[in-house]
Amino acid sequence: MKKISIFLILGLLIFSQVALGEENKTKPRLSVAHSPYIVSEKVGILPTSPLYFTKELWRGIKLFFTFDPVKKADLESQIADEKLAELVKVYETSKSKEALQKAVQNYVKTQEKLTNRIKNLEVNPKVEELITKLAERNTRHLILFDELIAKEKDQLIIDDLIQARQSSDAITANQVDKSWRAAQAGIENVLNNLPYPEGVKELKALEVLTKIEEKLPEEAKKGIETAKENIEKRLIEEGKIQSAQKWEALQSSEGWYAINGVPVEKQAVEKVIEELEEKAKEVNPVSQRPNIVNIEAIKELKTKIEEAKPAETNLVQNICESIEKQIKQLEELFKNKEIDQETFNSKVAILKKELEKCSKPSDQPSEEQSSVPKPIGPVCPQIAPDTSKGLEECLK
Repeated sequence: MKKISIFLILGLLIFSQVALGEENKTKPRLSVAHSPYIVSEKVGILPTSPLYFTKELWRGIKLFFTFDPVKKADLESQIADEKLAELVKVYETSKSKEALQKAVQNYVKTQEKLTNRIKNLEVNPKVEELITKLAERNTRHLILFDELIAKEKDQLIIDDLIQARQSSDAITANQVDKSWRAAQAGIENVLNNLPYPEGVKELKALEVLTKIEEKLPEEAKKGIETAKENIEKRLIEEGKIQSAQKWEALQSSEGWYAINGVPVEKQAVEKVIEELEEKAKEVNPVSQRPNIVNIEAIKELKTKIEEAKPAETNLVQNICESIEKQIKQLEELFKNKEIDQETFNSKVAILKKELEKCSKPSDQPSEEQSSVPKPIGPVCPQIAPDTSKGLEECLK
């Protein structure tokens, strides 16, 4: 009888892996792999499938036979990445709110398990290396949830996505509290390479750090404050905030704005702007006076946000065309010898990689898929400030 049970379990696991492979072959109109913030491209069997328990069983077996606590935490993080990909896939393709709630709960439970695993680890070089990796992954999760929440209109779905994001907030705060230096490296690696134009990129980075800071105990906030000061310096002292005069602010979902297509939470970005105002009023040590241009730029941004109108089009717009414009701008800078060869090559390589992602054509849907509602779409990066057109170029 035991042999029959073992063979039955093995058979189910093998079948589930075959089914997983088959499900991966049938792509939705717009794959979640388009998003630069999806860490795992493994989607496979979804929580909506009656065979999903076999996928969870296989994950449990792998965790059971992973004895090193650091490797076990790393594996739990990989599972969280997979469950995020599942969540986004369900969000894009399913009409059922219950299905999304189930995917959210799966993700939240895994993040809670990961939080407990990290708490039980003693800090050492090996653990710090893990924390850096996890902090980078989780910061990507936070930004992805921002993208989804900001463009959603259904409040029940928004509530589910906020719950998932809060679990990411909590684990990021846990990583920072455990070892700020290790977490800082991972967080800043993401924030310093956000695929947004200069100025907006720094504003988004400050907004993300502000939300992480809110979850931290007082004694753990010093590291976040240092990171924020470094970014504020780039905005104020290097004059990047002055590009705010060209920014456009729109309301997206309730409590969210889109600044040149980049989603920012109302409460957090307003706090960021207040802090920038105070920073801009500080006396410049060279000129012995505050920079009036910066002060005026911040005031203009504040006014634009206060007067923001509801967006009539999708939050993320004209992606591929924007990337192409940014590449042309870099070519012009290189031609005029304003940037060196190495900087030019590295930045263009990143942009072309994102351009390839967002402009990659999706497979035509099968007859079976034709009944599936049109997905809201992938989260494409907004590169340049031109947001005048729709997503047609990006989603071909």
